[in-house]
Amino acid sequence: MKDNFARPPILKDEVRTAIWKMKNGKATGPDNIAAEQIKALDEFGINKITELLDEIYETGEIPKDMLKSIFIALPKKDGATECELHRTISLMSQVTKILLRIVMIRVRNKIRPEIGDTQCGFVEGKGTTNAVYMLRMIIERASEITSSSSSSLVVVVVVVVEVAVEVVVVLVVVTVVVVVVVVVVVVVVVVVVVVIVVVAAALLETTATIKKFI
Repeated sequence: MKDNFARPPILKDEVRTAIWKMKNGKATGPDNIAAEQIKALDEFGINKITELLDEIYETGEIPKDMLKSIFIALPKKDGATECELHRTISLMSQVTKILLRIVMIRVRNKIRPEIGDTQCGFVEGKGTTNAVYMLRMIIERASEITSSSSSSLVVVVVVVVEVAVEVVVVLVVVTVVVVVVVVVVVVVVVVVVVVIVVVAAALLETTATIKKFI
């Protein structure tokens, strides 16, 4: 299915780069083609892969065989039986991996200028080492600024996001429960106020009636 958006064609250099970055000795996908076999292709093979990927990229239509994957659940520790204690890997076609890597590189090149210099996660060439280094520099700088005082304090806030989906579900449930409780309390208060008003009105009416007979 074509649209009006112009797409740059898949280049042979992009295909070569993606193939070069493929790791040897990895399990094969449903097509049983290994990375070593792809790397052994000559210029004719590279041209054919480039033509195939360019056609897919242009039309958005992927052959069904390239969409097949083998999912394997690997335990994070020995004896794991619960789902959350496993991580899932997907074994897919090597040609599909080449296409995904090319798209990933193109997207990364587009969004990289929008990512702040202080972000270390999910950024090529950066990792926890960079984050730890920046933290140490901040602590040292803070110590220098406050060196003239008798004491100094540096507060580090660590936020760990784990099982984000479950956390969101719990927060939604808690929010709903709180809202329901608040609504119930409001309804009870309104009912009590109405009862008090009705009783007070009845008492006033009774008192007025008694006064008439006295």
